[in-house]
Amino acid sequence: MNPYEVLEISPNASAEEIKAAYHALAKKWHPDRFMGAEHEAAEKRFRELAEAFSMLKNSAPLPQEPVPAAPAKTEISLAPAAPPASRTSQDWYAEAKAAFESKDPNRALSLIHYALQMDAEKVEFHMLYAQLLDRPGGDIRKLIQTLEHILRLNPKEVDTAIRLAQLYQSVGLSTKATRMWESVRRIAPNHKVFQQPAKASAPGSLGEQFTDLVEKIKGFFQGLKK
Repeated sequence: MNPYEVLEISPNASAEEIKAAYHALAKKWHPDRFMGAEHEAAEKRFRELAEAFSMLKNSAPLPQEPVPAAPAKTEISLAPAAPPASRTSQDWYAEAKAAFESKDPNRALSLIHYALQMDAEKVEFHMLYAQLLDRPGGDIRKLIQTLEHILRLNPKEVDTAIRLAQLYQSVGLSTKATRMWESVRRIAPNHKVFQQPAKASAPGSLGEQFTDLVEKIKGFFQGLKK
């Protein structure tokens, strides 16, 4: 478990920021505020928050300014406590990408945070972050926010727009999904996603479900033309 991810803070957050984040999220996810199936989910989230806070509370205080890092001494350390001043955002990105390609997503997640802290305007940094979030058990809310940010930086990133449209559809945001598909159509009217034949997917596969969605989108645009 990455305690920084659970508490939704950066790896170089101060002790006060850690404490504030924990109290805010604990209040939000307190089980007494939920009922039924949501109560069980809230209890699990509440336990994760408590465990994450305990891990960080019992560790050494995090430095407020970047300093040369000493070798990691605890098992939960995935990266240096703070990025050395001699390293650039591109260095952290390259190391995060290597960790991702080596099937070490937790380390990659910590490293890409450093790159984003130093330069939040690089599209490729956010795209790697989105890849790390876009996996089973990933944070869909953060993934959607990251994809939206990528499109703000580069409105013509068509594959990002397609993935965002799919996510909007999956969480029931039909109006946003329709608008995003319209945007994809404007950006890349001849994209293969609009030309994918129905027979290309095996029955019951995710591909078939996606093809059905594409067919519905085609019908929607045909209706607009009429």
